[in-house]
Amino acid sequence: MEFPCLAPGQYAFGAACFGGVQKACVLERTELLEQHQRKWDQMMADRRQKEVDYMAAREQRVEECEQQLQEMRIQDAEEYNQVKIKLETDVQVPNCSLALRFNGHFPGEPGLAGVY
Repeated sequence: MEFPCLAPGQYAFGAACFGGVQKACVLERTELLEQHQRKWDQMMADRRQKEVDYMAAREQRVEECEQQLQEMRIQDAEEYNQVKIKLETDVQVPNCSLALRFNGHFPGEPGLAGVY
């Protein structure tokens, strides 16, 4: 039986030419590979862009946190200084009142009779 579409070395599968089926399969495979490669490349580009966006957002959050931390340090230092001054003032006031109470003398020194 002769098949007009067969070249020497090709085999027939039923009434169809095996070479034509093989070419169709190779062509379909090539198209699928190209389609999947384009899809893969697009997905990788999307991922790279998301990574860049994530890193930019993260860097911005880090800068904001560093700024907040610096502001909190300044505020804490100001509060510390205010409390320190207040405590120093509170400690000085009773000493002044004691000095006035005892007329500049410490308890037990002469000249304090009847002051208690």
